[in-house]
Amino acid sequence: GKRDHAAFSRALHVLGADLDVQVAGEHVVVAGTVLADGADAFLPLFADLLLRPRLDPAEVDAARSLLLDEVRSMRDDDARLARDAAFRFAWRGHPLGRTRQGTAASLAPLGPEQLRKHHARLLARGVTLGLAGAVTRAQGNRWRKRYFAEMPARRTGKALAPPKRPEGRRLLVLHQPGRRQAQVVVALPTVGAGDRHLW
Repeated sequence: GKRDHAAFSRALHVLGADLDVQVAGEHVVVAGTVLADGADAFLPLFADLLLRPRLDPAEVDAARSLLLDEVRSMRDDDARLARDAAFRFAWRGHPLGRTRQGTAASLAPLGPEQLRKHHARLLARGVTLGLAGAVTRAQGNRWRKRYFAEMPARRTGKALAPPKRPEGRRLLVLHQPGRRQAQVVVALPTVGAGDRHLW
């Protein structure tokens, strides 16, 4: 959108609204909360974040530096290292085996242009818009048409292929010289997210 990070944050503060972004292996969730009488001022901000991220180079650099610091700090977190290694081992060859933070090698070349391309791929895979609270169906449809008309009407991108289900027992041992703790991670297959028995 037109606002930089500071202006965007001020606009949210004036409305008493908040926004949160959650990143998981298979999806990204953008959620927001605002008083009902502020919805028409809040939704354009929400739509900017979701559909038109600004991605200023300086802010991208700052965010990448924070992630690189987090990746470096993970080297001293035995529990995190063990869990990440178990995921890579169980889902080797599949994106679900990657860490959400990335690696120093994968983060280093990221810039606004690469992020815009990735953002376009995410939108093409499909977007679900949910509204709850003090809102009627008629209001929801009006807001969707007014603020989210750019959302793809149908999925046009390629969906992420499901991982191959691990068979049998697998054992991974990582020797870390000088460590004082031993971490044990057990990964068990469960009901899949798309299974009709899950809900």
